[in-house]
Amino acid sequence: MKISTSNLDSNDKLSASDQAAKLIIEAIDLCKHGEFESALPVIQKGLRLAKTAQNSAQIAHCFNIHGIIYRNRGEFSRAIEYFNKSLYLYEKYGTNKNVATLLGNLGVAYRNINDYSKSLEYFKHALSLCEHLEDQEVVSNIYGNLGNLYRNLEEYSQALIYYNRALEIGERNGDLSTIERQLGNIGNLYSNLKEFELALEYQYRSLQISEELGNKSGIMIHIGNIGNIFLGLGRYEEAIEHYKKAIDLSTAIGKKDAEAEWMERCGYICTLQDYVGFNQQVAEKYFLEALAILQEIGESSSELQLRKSLAGLYKSQGRWQEFAIHFEQFYELERRVKGLESQKAADKFTHDRESAITAREHEILTQKNSELEEANRFKTKLLGMAAHDLKNPLSNIISCSKVVLSELPVDNLHYEWIQIIESSASRMSSLINELLESSAASLGAMEILLHLFNVGEMVQHVCKLNSTTAQNKSQKFDMRIEDDVLVEGDQRKLYQVVDNIISNAIKYSPRNATIHVELTSNSTQVLLKVKDEGQGLSAGDLAKLFGQFQKLSSVPTEGESSTGLGLHIAKHIVDLHKGRIWAESEGKNKGTTFFVELPTEYEVAH
Repeated sequence: MKISTSNLDSNDKLSASDQAAKLIIEAIDLCKHGEFESALPVIQKGLRLAKTAQNSAQIAHCFNIHGIIYRNRGEFSRAIEYFNKSLYLYEKYGTNKNVATLLGNLGVAYRNINDYSKSLEYFKHALSLCEHLEDQEVVSNIYGNLGNLYRNLEEYSQALIYYNRALEIGERNGDLSTIERQLGNIGNLYSNLKEFELALEYQYRSLQISEELGNKSGIMIHIGNIGNIFLGLGRYEEAIEHYKKAIDLSTAIGKKDAEAEWMERCGYICTLQDYVGFNQQVAEKYFLEALAILQEIGESSSELQLRKSLAGLYKSQGRWQEFAIHFEQFYELERRVKGLESQKAADKFTHDRESAITAREHEILTQKNSELEEANRFKTKLLGMAAHDLKNPLSNIISCSKVVLSELPVDNLHYEWIQIIESSASRMSSLINELLESSAASLGAMEILLHLFNVGEMVQHVCKLNSTTAQNKSQKFDMRIEDDVLVEGDQRKLYQVVDNIISNAIKYSPRNATIHVELTSNSTQVLLKVKDEGQGLSAGDLAKLFGQFQKLSSVPTEGESSTGLGLHIAKHIVDLHKGRIWAESEGKNKGTTFFVELPTEYEVAH
């Protein structure tokens, strides 16, 4: 992630935020008009600027728009990923309306992949957050999506209730976009019920509003839906006329799946002998063009039906070779699709069976582990309490020692003894702080506070603060640090991790050594490497490196102190950031390289 944030003053941040706001508005407008492909580069630039300005609300908004675009492109897993990123930020910094919007978007995405139970769960959660809000726009969207869900489940009466609720809100607020969507939804419902005249009335009303709004995607959908109604009524010429218009609009806005759908319908009508334009050659052309599009976008479920249509066409013409090819392809696709479903069912059965067999053993192990963990937690808690009780007396000793030292002349007989007391108490205080952090980590009580920061600047700062210690051992740093590398994390705690690794490299390396520090990044992660020229680590050392109170075969080269807690704490911090920390060494006296890998953006599972 290469977003420059160094030397940004408040005016620069304001400028970046203002630019991001304009791009967000532009992307939203493009999406409203169905121009999703044009919206993508706009919102990508907006996201970069929002991150530069460190504006969490704008970052969340950009993630949401990314999700909407990818959902429209049929990339549902990617859409869900972006919606979850946005939801995480909105849950921290946004309003109930923001959170409800994202829950609704996730509900739509899960409905798109036919996970209706999860979709319903998200919609109901969203509804519980926003049903009593003054702004009812989100509520109307959720009602409409619940209607779509129930229509997919063929529960038409329940679907109509939700569509009408959404429509009432849209009419009350004068929201034409909501009215347009819900009229179209109700039209589709009546078409499912074969009440075609009523369906036609609703689709025409919806089309008129789409044209007023300039919504190209909406116009295309409603024209195609009107074609479906005419097909149901047996008015084939009018149906094919509307399908051709829908094809042109789909091509213009880059909706390839819709383009193929309308082409397949045109081909189907051309195979009907009671259609005045019955023409199997034209039908074949439509089918083959639609097939090419579906193969290009990898839409196998729609391709399955198209292969069947082509096989039927060639059979009716006695073109047995082409029939055999497409029937074989149809059979292969059907087997693949059904095979995937069967494999999923078989996998689930095997998993359930194995789970049932091992349930009792797992229960026993869980109970024993729970008892052991409880005993360990009690020990850790006791240790933490003891450390906490020692902290205040030590602070008093350190303060008093410093006061006495400030008042004693250096040549006083007691000066050196007071210095020893102050130094020992400071070391003990440092140990106490590490004990408290280690206890918090072991008890799961350590928390992280996330924000966007420049990790490259932080690493350089750590090296600078450790430079005096390195110079005292005639050591030097070899730094290769990328500029402007952003990470979303707890800066104070990650500073602690980097400081521990670099100070250890100094501590365990001999005089005149070079400490190599390298920071690199890509679009998803950051990698820090710290290589020393010290005593190296054995295989046994590497196995217990991140344990609590571990003493290794290597020792500090000039008698520096070590508690054996620093790396234990560092691992907990990195784990909380969903990163990795590890070390590599070729063996004794061959140096050690520590690695810290962090995601650039904190991922949250939902």
